[in-house]
Amino acid sequence: MTIGGGCGGGMCSSGGGCDAPADALVKLLSVKPVAMWRREITTPSAIEEVGGDHVEIPVVASHPIRFEVIAEGRDRHVTQQGDRIVIHWSDSPEGTTKTTWSLRVTMDGICPTETPCEPPPGTTLELGTPKHITKRNGSGR
Repeated sequence: MTIGGGCGGGMCSSGGGCDAPADALVKLLSVKPVAMWRREITTPSAIEEVGGDHVEIPVVASHPIRFEVIAEGRDRHVTQQGDRIVIHWSDSPEGTTKTTWSLRVTMDGICPTETPCEPPPGTTLELGTPKHITKRNGSGR
């Protein structure tokens, strides 16, 4: 848990940050066990030539999601951009290399009681077909 606030000043401020006010605090008042529901999708592993390109995977989710790419042999940066997850594969001097990868997307929430429950009615989590975008002439598309 974190709290934060502005320190005043602007981009040219030379203070380099500020200390939290003396009365700023977070106090944990109680701890109560909760039950969670979960939906998860993991794409099948794919062995592909990647490097200097990116993959866009459409996602439909009725609740906030978490995601991770499980991959071997190639650095990547993963972001959610609107209704898609984008995996940017690193480029390298040797060009593309074969990489085994898959995507895991998780959506979960708190049950209304302390007992395990199913996701609420209308809960949706779907992934579309990955679309490969190859960088051309430095344009990125």
